[in-house]
Amino acid sequence: ALKLELEKVNTFYLQEFQDVSERFDYLEQSVVDAALAVQDGNGHNCAAGDDNVPSYGSTCIRSKNLRSSIMDWAARAKKKRNPSRRVSVVHVLGLVDDGSESEHEDGYEGHMELKEADSIRRSLVDLYRGLKLLSNYTVINYTGFVKIIKKHDKMLPEFKGQLAIFLDETVFHRNKPIELLINRMEKVYADWFCFGNIREAQSKMLPKQGDILEMDWTQLRLGYRLGMAAILTIWVCWDCVWGSVKDGNSTIGGREAFPVFRMSGCLILLHWFWGISVGYWTRYRVNYIYLFEFNPRLVRTPIMIFNDAVDETLVFLVLMLLYYKAGAHDIPNIAPPGFYALLLLLYTLKRLIFPLEVKKHLWLAIKETLFAPVTPVTFYHSYVGDVFTSMVKVFQDMVWTLCYFASGDFLLPSEDDSSSR
Repeated sequence: ALKLELEKVNTFYLQEFQDVSERFDYLEQSVVDAALAVQDGNGHNCAAGDDNVPSYGSTCIRSKNLRSSIMDWAARAKKKRNPSRRVSVVHVLGLVDDGSESEHEDGYEGHMELKEADSIRRSLVDLYRGLKLLSNYTVINYTGFVKIIKKHDKMLPEFKGQLAIFLDETVFHRNKPIELLINRMEKVYADWFCFGNIREAQSKMLPKQGDILEMDWTQLRLGYRLGMAAILTIWVCWDCVWGSVKDGNSTIGGREAFPVFRMSGCLILLHWFWGISVGYWTRYRVNYIYLFEFNPRLVRTPIMIFNDAVDETLVFLVLMLLYYKAGAHDIPNIAPPGFYALLLLLYTLKRLIFPLEVKKHLWLAIKETLFAPVTPVTFYHSYVGDVFTSMVKVFQDMVWTLCYFASGDFLLPSEDDSSSR
């Protein structure tokens, strides 16, 4: 049984280590090829017979020229702003805070270079962290097997040393290959993003608190507000649906301003689905930022998206409850019931527009999708168009909402005021 378990661990280690090694070699080769293209454009060539020229398959290039070419991607993205500053990929990616201006883009070319550099950085960091996890996996399993063997030898001294032979035949307990590959990744990351500073590269490649989907206080606060939203949802369902059916009155679905709440609720639901999608893409290392051609500096993490969505849900549920209570005269008649629908509309518009720096790219993508194929079509435009085809009812509610408030009907008393009392 022990031999079988050793074979399982050893097989898993070999498969994972080979996969990480191949992916890293492919990433390195791809970047080198891109660097060669940049060098060719700038007149840099690697002469035959040069010293200190590493070999990458059929490619040969000076390591210092390779680093310079990688840095050129960042330098070209900022050269129009301040050519005298020493610029590297780390400045463009926002990995260091040097007090520079907060402008994020310098035209389409700078945006694409930023996206490519960030895609390389993310891929390298993912491989590095996966290799660290594999190293921890081998250490834990090796320690466990050693303890089992010691216990076996203590209980059965006549068979002492027999199980240790099986452990020595495995490969996973030899941690040297992983250490060499880890050191190689740190060196590459330092050369490409940290001006050769290994310590800085190590600190940036290690997981941070709150990074990706790891547990921290942000998630605790999110969970607390999710609990509030769940309680409000039960309250709304009880009062607006079950309570009304039990008393024989119309539910909130029969109220005049219900399409306003349905429109807003669908948009909030879409926000939740987007956060879930980003969470899965992040966890399973799908480089959606590169696929959608997003600006890496403006991308929000799954936790940030969920925080925004739960805030919107809380406001939505509170206003829906107030709208229903006002129409049923369960609260003081401070304002017409439609006033709460107006507040929801204004809040929805605010969330669709602000923060402007983030939302302007969404609206630009929507405009380009509507004008396609007059404008260039990317994968992101296809994604937006596909989502729009599923929002026909939402668009109908938007038109109805516009007519409802433009006509002033929201200032009128609720239809069931006379029948409910």
